[in-house]
Amino acid sequence: MEDHSCLHEIDLALIAERIERILSIQEEIKDKQREVLTQIFGNGQSGLKTQMSRHGDAIKRQWYALGVIIAGIAGLAFRSLL
Repeated sequence: MEDHSCLHEIDLALIAERIERILSIQEEIKDKQREVLTQIFGNGQSGLKTQMSRHGDAIKRQWYALGVIIAGIAGLAFRSLL
C-alpha cells in the first residue's frame, strides 16, 4: 500500500488561521461598537443624545427670554408714545 499524503493539510491550516483572524477582528468591532454606543447613550453618564436634548432645551429658553425682553422693550416704547 502506498503512503498517503494529505493534500489539504495546508489549506485547513490556512482556513483555521483566517477564522482566528476573523474572530479577533470581530471582537475588536464589538468593543468599538460598545464604545460608540456608550458615547451616544451615556450608560450612566450624560451621552451625546442627552447633551443634544439639553442644548435644544437651553436654546428654546434663550429664545423665550429674548422674546420677553423684546416684548418688554416694545411695551416701554409704546407706553412712552402715550
